[in-house]
Amino acid sequence: MTEVALAVVLVVGATLLTRSFAALYERGPGFQPERALLLIPWMSPDYVVLHTNSRDLSSDEFWDDWTEQLVYFRTEFCRRVSALPGVGSATMGTHQPMDTRVSLQPFTMRDVDGSNGVPEALQVTVDRNYFEVLSIPLLRGRRFGPQDCKDTRPVVIVSQDVARHSWPGEDAVGKQLKRGLPESDSPWAIVVGVVGDIRQSGLDEAPTPSLYWPGAEVGSGPRMIVRTPGDPMALVPAIRKTFYEMTRRAD
Repeated sequence: MTEVALAVVLVVGATLLTRSFAALYERGPGFQPERALLLIPWMSPDYVVLHTNSRDLSSDEFWDDWTEQLVYFRTEFCRRVSALPGVGSATMGTHQPMDTRVSLQPFTMRDVDGSNGVPEALQVTVDRNYFEVLSIPLLRGRRFGPQDCKDTRPVVIVSQDVARHSWPGEDAVGKQLKRGLPESDSPWAIVVGVVGDIRQSGLDEAPTPSLYWPGAEVGSGPRMIVRTPGDPMALVPAIRKTFYEMTRRAD
């Protein structure tokens, strides 16, 4: 009888566990992870020395060149990888989904009572096609476009969690927020879109409040996500060759 009771407990326990995993699967991470390859292309200052006239690493001129070269390198590398056979699409961002080594940063909402404290969110700078490549759904407004550049008024896209908690019962599109604390001199940005939540810390955790900023100019270690209809690992040799060709020392 004891064996039968134990078997019943095990069956019930297995059933509950199966239901739990099924619930997690239904919940989903908020993006499409299948057939995606994550890359972290890193460019050393030596690359700038090789491709510019700057030699003094302590000079402002060197770091101006460094920033420009980083922007060029990332854009060109992403373009070349996107053109490789077998690549469906490629994009870049300062963080990738399911990266648990991230921290939330404060932001301030305009014309909103801050008596409940300063809200925080993961702040990610992304390419225009970031949401399409990762299949993160657009819920309201629009995605980033060519009109969103550093010379125009700042814009931002917020996650559904941020929209729901920051402006409950209201449409977040058209609202304004800025990076940092209320006293920061960061410019106000207009919310142009709301996208689905990402469960950054795991399927069993709450969605991570996130702000997305246009462009891929910030951060020293951007993440590249490559989407392919085939085996992602089969692309590694061609991508590695492309990276080497862009960074090798000229003869």
